[in-house]
Amino acid sequence: MTLPTSAIATSAHLLDLADFERLEARLIAEFSPPLRPEEVQRCLVACVTKYQSATVHNYLSVLIEREAHDRLRASTKCTT
Repeated sequence: MTLPTSAIATSAHLLDLADFERLEARLIAEFSPPLRPEEVQRCLVACVTKYQSATVHNYLSVLIEREAHDRLRASTKCTT
């Protein structure tokens, strides 16, 4: 899956790109279907963007993963 350039730039200082791609792959494997991979990707980018201005980056990857997972789980409950 190809990430938009802005998403890569946004995630670069928050998550290592390899970590971002692994997280994206895990979320897509878990939530697609019922969600399309693009929906999962948009959710993940939104979660990363939310923490863009964070000054403390300890455990940030865990927070991003948890938030994305919770949002996606809520989305699947609405669509089923």
